[in-house]
Amino acid sequence: MKRKISENNRSLILILFIILIVPALFYQTTLAMAKVWWVNETYTHGFLIFPITLWLIWGKRDNLSKLHQAPEPIFLIVTFLLSCLWLISSLVDVKVAMQLCMISIILTLLLAILGRKIFLYLIFPFLFLYFAVPLGQSLIPVLMEFTANATVYLVRLTGIPIYQDGLNFILPSGSWSVVEECSGVRYLIATMTLGTVYSYLTYATLKKRLIFIAFTIIVPI
Repeated sequence: MKRKISENNRSLILILFIILIVPALFYQTTLAMAKVWWVNETYTHGFLIFPITLWLIWGKRDNLSKLHQAPEPIFLIVTFLLSCLWLISSLVDVKVAMQLCMISIILTLLLAILGRKIFLYLIFPFLFLYFAVPLGQSLIPVLMEFTANATVYLVRLTGIPIYQDGLNFILPSGSWSVVEECSGVRYLIATMTLGTVYSYLTYATLKKRLIFIAFTIIVPI
């Protein structure tokens, strides 16, 4: 009986071990991510990504125990290549690339050790780990410009005269400008993160999940 329980829980133990040990081994990269989570309010949700991932996996433990491991060592080659890419990124100090490589290393190790069947069964919790990487800063200028243009368009619909100069515009009431906080990237990223989890827990089909996630992108914008 003990042996059977041990075999059933082996996959779960391996998953939890890999998800926790890789960030520990790449601790400098993990600390760099955590620093961004702490300093930049846009990415505060990063502290929740790993706990949420582990919670989602734990919720699948009963069905997971019915799936048998089928290791595919060939994917360790991808893990090795990603490790090389991480090293190169470290030498040139490209932190985002290092962080993406670290998460990808976790995923390729899981795929190599557990096999495709278990990996695909838990693919959402695994891919959700990418939300831990503080991406999206490049969207700020684009969203700021979109906000400025949308504001000017809506004001003109009311008949109020307005003059636009890039991110600045002049109204009869005074001068205004769109600043970084107006970009909405903070709400976009937070809504996508929470919306993705909600879609996974609420909807059973991939189509419905993708439609809901699309709305989490469109609505904040």
